[in-house]
Amino acid sequence: MLQLCREGRLFELQQWIAAGRSIVMPSDYRKSPLGIAVQTGFHSLIELLLQHESNQGAKNAVLVEACQERQVGVVELALQYGADPRAVAFLDALLAWDRRVVSVLLERGADVVTDYPFARAFQMRIRTALGCYLDCRRQRPDLADALQQQADMALRQSCSDKNLKWVSLLLWVGADPRAKGLAVDDVNDPDIANDPEAQRSALQEACISGHLEIVKRLKPDPASDDLSELLREASTFAKRDVIAYLLSLGASPNDKPNGGSSALDGCLRALQWEDSYHFHSNNVIPASNLTKSRAVIGLLLEHGALWRPDARTIADVRKAMYHIDPDVITEITDWLRDHHACDDGVLHELLRTPKMQELLRASRRSKLSARGNAVTSVPKPQRLPTGIARYLAQYDRKHLYKQVWSAPMPRIGKHYGVTRAEIAKACRHLHIPTPPQGYWIEKEAGRPVSAPPTLPPLPASIPKHQTDERLS
Repeated sequence: MLQLCREGRLFELQQWIAAGRSIVMPSDYRKSPLGIAVQTGFHSLIELLLQHESNQGAKNAVLVEACQERQVGVVELALQYGADPRAVAFLDALLAWDRRVVSVLLERGADVVTDYPFARAFQMRIRTALGCYLDCRRQRPDLADALQQQADMALRQSCSDKNLKWVSLLLWVGADPRAKGLAVDDVNDPDIANDPEAQRSALQEACISGHLEIVKRLKPDPASDDLSELLREASTFAKRDVIAYLLSLGASPNDKPNGGSSALDGCLRALQWEDSYHFHSNNVIPASNLTKSRAVIGLLLEHGALWRPDARTIADVRKAMYHIDPDVITEITDWLRDHHACDDGVLHELLRTPKMQELLRASRRSKLSARGNAVTSVPKPQRLPTGIARYLAQYDRKHLYKQVWSAPMPRIGKHYGVTRAEIAKACRHLHIPTPPQGYWIEKEAGRPVSAPPTLPPLPASIPKHQTDERLS
């Protein structure tokens, strides 16, 4: 029977079936007549076997394999003779990169909603999915809201990933930059999915990621958008270029009912997060590693931001300042005083604790010491390390490698107080292999996934003392 199928001897197979002989193979056979027929691509043979196949699983298997091999005619035959269109995960159909295959499944009622297949295909940069999405919207107007949700979800993800090209493509197919919800990476993480603050718009995600061209592409409108909300998001993550752009559009930094600035609150609270390595290692964060936050605080103060915090905000800012260079504390308090951003009572409350007083004394001692040595040696300001050295200063390389293979990047980014794009960038600079696209989708579905590759050594050009210090 199997040999007849391999050789495509259709007439003899017809005689076999007409004689009442079975085409069902014993259970210990790994191959089936239908499976071999699909491999040969002989449509008449496939149709003959489908006509006489009683096993629904066998028909569905033909459909799945035909989708994978992009055999549109076989897909149509399988559906014609009873294969279930829902037997193929719609994302798998989109992964075939064949619009004709997807169109046939759409006509037969494939499930295009469960597990957000279009959103995930857009995240994987499958361009044929764009046309399929538009086809689906035309053919299934009853699913317009569910499809719109997937496009919006993918747009938020592309903004988070700083992918300007896909932001433009998703806007072209109708994604809404102002609809709030989750990004694709967040939907399977219960901690993020149940967090109300994770419900953001694409505009908010773009301001958090700090990609100015994406923010401009989304066209924030001073007449209808809450620019103060966007300013607050950008300030919390110290995205100076975006902040400057929003201020140029007329965003007011002072949006609180008492006339204070929530953007300034957010940036002061987040001082400790710009250098997550030193924070998590309980080391003092040097001034040179706080350049972004300091630049944003200065910019907001120059635009008239007022600091009018409540007791909780003062406590949070004080806690953040415990982790930073005392000279930066002095610098920021001087700025607040010079710009008349707050009254003396607020500064007194911020600095009243014994620990803050000790930090201020340490700052004064360092300044006196610097003056005493000014004639003989004036140390040059330390610059932020670049490339690999910069990220070695922020992350434990071995620990980060284990993290990216144990949880999706958005969850890791939340742990460090940064975006998933920043974690991906750190991995690229530190030569840390990351899971391929679709890895977490496959793992969530219970499918086999590739084992983590070995962590390669760092390039030899890195100073040895840096690698020893950071990797010990």
